[in-house]
Amino acid sequence: MRVIYEPSGRAREYAELATNPYAGCVHGCRYCYAPLAMRKHRAEFHAGARARPKFLEQIREDARELAGDRREVLFSFSCDPYQEIERTEQLTRQSLGILADHAVGTIVLTKAPGLAIERDLDVLARARTKFGVTLVSLEERFLREWEPRADSIEVRLVALRLARAAGLRTWVSLEPVVSPVAAYDVLREVSRIGVDEVRIGKLNHDKEREDRVDWGEFAHEAVKICQAAKMHFYLKEDLRKWL
Repeated sequence: MRVIYEPSGRAREYAELATNPYAGCVHGCRYCYAPLAMRKHRAEFHAGARARPKFLEQIREDARELAGDRREVLFSFSCDPYQEIERTEQLTRQSLGILADHAVGTIVLTKAPGLAIERDLDVLARARTKFGVTLVSLEERFLREWEPRADSIEVRLVALRLARAAGLRTWVSLEPVVSPVAAYDVLREVSRIGVDEVRIGKLNHDKEREDRVDWGEFAHEAVKICQAAKMHFYLKEDLRKWL
């Protein structure tokens, strides 16, 4: 495969296959692991994004190779598939269509779902994409500190409702858990919306903040909330081990 790959480690808990149409991401998330993984300075990585060369040509070849494969392809781990550059480049939109034509399942994870809902509901529905949004808090001021250039909380919640109304399976990535109290609020809110699944992962690479949290207590309370709401959930391994 050329631009579709098999993730490893924690990423593989989300999907068996993935692809990244863009290099770099403008959201500027403080907790982003991608600059470290790609050996780039954080400021450089978040300064802008560019389309990967010959991406559509290569994903067509990968789609032909994977035709009928039951594994799903996640958009994306090291970039946001719906950041601002997607408005003009449309690599995500076109790639979803290409994979749908070859019966390859797709998953989207974004912090900028406004564009997806505004423009791409048709292709998302045709591809039967599992539509996911990252949501780690319901406080806008909190998110402005941690995800300064991503879509607002309201846009994300509305996007989940509209995607669900359009017949898409919806899910929420509650990772990283920066604040247990904020995470509990997110779980209660998304259970009211009726998302199909929530995936929960602890904060990593910030030892000082990590050490302030009783992760065993958090994991038990998160499970209790999900079970009470009868909401399907998945605890990532680095959090599940605290149970």
